[in-house]
Amino acid sequence: MNRLSYLKNVPLFTEFDNRGLRILQKIARIANFKKGEKIFDENASGDRLYIVLSGRVKIFAASGVKKKTLAYLEKGEFFGEMALLDMQPRSASSIAMEPSELLVIKKKDFQRLIKDYPEISLQIMKTISKRLRQADKEIEALTFGDVLGRIASTLLQLSAKYGEITENGCEIKMPLNHRDIAEIAGTGREMVSRTLNRFRRLKLISYNDRSLRVIDGQKLKLFCSQR
Repeated sequence: MNRLSYLKNVPLFTEFDNRGLRILQKIARIANFKKGEKIFDENASGDRLYIVLSGRVKIFAASGVKKKTLAYLEKGEFFGEMALLDMQPRSASSIAMEPSELLVIKKKDFQRLIKDYPEISLQIMKTISKRLRQADKEIEALTFGDVLGRIASTLLQLSAKYGEITENGCEIKMPLNHRDIAEIAGTGREMVSRTLNRFRRLKLISYNDRSLRVIDGQKLKLFCSQR
């Protein structure tokens, strides 16, 4: 696949004509990040939009030693747009969870693209709306839900996005430890360990050092509705 075709397969640019893709090819650059390498920090000034071409990126917020994972982003997904739109510092930090190749567009070039191709704005608004809906659900869960429900919801979300159906359940195809799950669910690692053990005894999940499977998603959902 040539470079123009590759760019056209990025969801943000699917409506671009060849002229737009050629402009994009000129102004965007490729940046490679190693596993564990920071992309940007919370509260830093933001002057770039990032689009994931390959790999996986974690978006998170931190307060002292506590962290809250906001999202894992993969091929075709973008981040860093808020600081470009409202001119405020970064609202979260980002780090490469595995070797990642990103398409990077500077703020002035991004603003020019929006003027020439306003359909980008619609795509960005749709994505931001989706993320706000997810944030609303998480706020509701943190406010009204119990910890078991938050952990169950986290497992279901991960299986929906990264799951692969196998004979033994829906295997979550990404490396996860108890701390990773805790940072998504907004709780402590010890609580995650106790809850996963409970879910395993109930035969709702199975896990070992190599994989985590959701065996009975319907029963797991029952914990999400508890108050």
